[in-house]
Amino acid sequence: MWAGVSLKGLYQTIDDYSAHGVALDLGVLYRSRVPGLTAGAAVLNLGTQTGAFIDEKDPLPTEIRIGGAYRPAPFAVGVLDVAVPFDNDPSLRLGAEVLPHPLFTIRAGYNTLGSQLKVGSEKDVLGGMSFGMGATWQKMRVDYAYSPYVELGSAHRVSLVVHL
Repeated sequence: MWAGVSLKGLYQTIDDYSAHGVALDLGVLYRSRVPGLTAGAAVLNLGTQTGAFIDEKDPLPTEIRIGGAYRPAPFAVGVLDVAVPFDNDPSLRLGAEVLPHPLFTIRAGYNTLGSQLKVGSEKDVLGGMSFGMGATWQKMRVDYAYSPYVELGSAHRVSLVVHL
């Protein structure tokens, strides 16, 4: 079993106003005796706003996350994650990753929060879905993810990891 702590400084600005705060994330990870099965839990955003927009402090979006992953084969993994925010309804996230080649991954996922974005249009079928891929070369990894937000548009995320 492993445990971790993350301390975060928070800063937000809108026009001429700003707010700041501090938060802590706590997590544990457990590797099961069942080959390929891991589970974890975390409490995110434990903290407070130390400086507010004008005079009103907003609560941080504190939540509990519980999840697991199962790798039935070296080239495939499935994941499940449940998020329980202190101030909102719980949500479920499912995902899968396939490695058709040791240097290339393909990913797909579903987040139940996407159902809140559906407005009755033909784009609704993609609400909550996400798709991605990654490539590794020597000590570098590039990942891309596409998340359609129905009528709100789409998010494209790109990350680059370099191991020193």
